[in-house]
Amino acid sequence: MSELTETKKIASAWERRLVENLRHAIMGEMVAMIAHQWKQPLTALLLNQDVLMAALEGKDADKAFLSERLANNKKLVGELNQTIEDFGNFFSPDRERQEFSMLDAVDGTTALFASMLLGVNLDVSGEHVKVIAYKREFQQVLSNLLKNAIEQHKVKRTVDPFIKVIVTTRDNVVMLTVEDNAGGIDESVMQSLFEAYTSTKSMNGTGLGLYISKIIIEDHLSGTIEAKNTKLGAKFTITFPVRP
Repeated sequence: MSELTETKKIASAWERRLVENLRHAIMGEMVAMIAHQWKQPLTALLLNQDVLMAALEGKDADKAFLSERLANNKKLVGELNQTIEDFGNFFSPDRERQEFSMLDAVDGTTALFASMLLGVNLDVSGEHVKVIAYKREFQQVLSNLLKNAIEQHKVKRTVDPFIKVIVTTRDNVVMLTVEDNAGGIDESVMQSLFEAYTSTKSMNGTGLGLYISKIIIEDHLSGTIEAKNTKLGAKFTITFPVRP
């Protein structure tokens, strides 16, 4: 085996490890989000439990009332299970490319950020195009962009914060843009934005999220990812083939 081939193998293994690291970092944040999203259903379940116990201790338990509460409990448990299933599927490794709707993938990703997006005007629009790609890897890149935008809004204390996600296609190429009004990216880091250890965060930033996202888009999805500042904030553009 040539030295060049061995070097490429080492680099490839290193990149795979970085992608896994990004997945694990996002997973940690998602666990906190799961806990947040579980609070309301769990509180409702406990309240129903108290009401049911009080009704059963009474002399005249209304069967219709009890049935309604039990049905509500079943629905709440279903919501809890669905949350776990959604997050579990999100982090399952991609074994092969699959056909999926870009807008559905975007909706599935933004749904995971529901608790973090409170107070942020999220606008998702565009063409209903189907692609063949690594769905979960695409969603992990999108989740990183969403997380960054949400964090920037918090740091900048943006008035009327928004995040716009738009999907378009042209000449068998799909383009996704993520735009916010959080003040933009510091020009001092713009040139090295997608390099390792360049962070857009004032604190607690590893500087690897965008670097790993670039690896996923370029090496795994055969696409490109770019960033620029707008008058109000930052705009990221991802492109990759509709068909590999």
